[in-house]
Amino acid sequence: MSFLHSPNALALKSQLFSLAHKTKNPFIANKLHAQIIKSGLNHHHPFPKTLINVYAKCSLFQDALKLFDALPHRDHVAWATILSACNISNLPHKAFSISLPILQQGLQPDHFVFSSLIKACANLGSVHIKQGKQLHARFLLSPFYEDDVVKSSLVDMYAKFELPDYGRAVFDSISELSSVSWTAMISGYARNGRKVEALRLFRQSPFKNLYAWTALISGLVQSGNATDALYLFVEMRREGVSIADPLVLSSAVGACANAAVWELGKQDEILGLMRKLDAEMKKRGYVPDTSSVLHDMDQQEKERQLFWHSERLAVAYGLLKAVPGTIIRIVKNLRVCGDCHTVLKLTSTITNLTLKQGPYYEEC
Repeated sequence: MSFLHSPNALALKSQLFSLAHKTKNPFIANKLHAQIIKSGLNHHHPFPKTLINVYAKCSLFQDALKLFDALPHRDHVAWATILSACNISNLPHKAFSISLPILQQGLQPDHFVFSSLIKACANLGSVHIKQGKQLHARFLLSPFYEDDVVKSSLVDMYAKFELPDYGRAVFDSISELSSVSWTAMISGYARNGRKVEALRLFRQSPFKNLYAWTALISGLVQSGNATDALYLFVEMRREGVSIADPLVLSSAVGACANAAVWELGKQDEILGLMRKLDAEMKKRGYVPDTSSVLHDMDQQEKERQLFWHSERLAVAYGLLKAVPGTIIRIVKNLRVCGDCHTVLKLTSTITNLTLKQGPYYEEC
């Protein structure tokens, strides 16, 4: 029996793969790594690369990077693993700096590396359109130009770059459309204000699962189509779709708040006031706290999500109606996020009005 197939090695393999797919406990990850080193398996496949993935999922990116740097030979699997670790750790800039040897030395990325790099580029936001298009061109010239997974990543990238028509061209070239492909394109239309196309595509999709509903509802809320999002949420409930996903519930709550205020015909005044307050707060040193927003989006998108939080919308409406000496009370049955708590305090200072809020503001 070979050393790699000994009972000890097989047991460690099993524990490692279990940790990679289930547990996100840093203590257990470090303990298992120590056992692997003690057993002399730390340089044997698949331990180093799987450990990189485990450390990233346990929010220990520096440990993952040390393992990658120590690899004597970096194949495509190693590159794809560390780039995926960058994306998991919300470090898209790091993904690009790490991948410079591939991009500058003429090495050929495989489909896994392309997917990870395109995802990183998408998370960097629309300021990186040039790099995104360069990756797309390089992909088309590669042996993997027909890979549908990479194409789905491109659809998502162009959606985040606010170029849904580019995304649609890629979408139409996909030979076998998956749930991921459909959801990415639906989201691309919805979040960029193309609600007619988003709804039409959603009706055509054979994958009307929770993720598709989430993409459509949250995208419509982001683009200001709150009333439509609210109707869709009701329709989703009638269809019996579970709302266990917190993003769907959060989008629906935001849609309720937005729809109620928007239908009062005050949208232009409210938006103008919100923008003025935002500009004044930034003059006073306000930096949006995006820690409560989903990690799988670029910084610009995170800040836009915070701007449209229902608390800020409600306060702007209240300020329009307020007279000197008014106390505006913020009542919410969910916790108010830390950024909204900061915004409300600054707004109170700027407007010289009293804003009172509930005691809970730790998370959205």
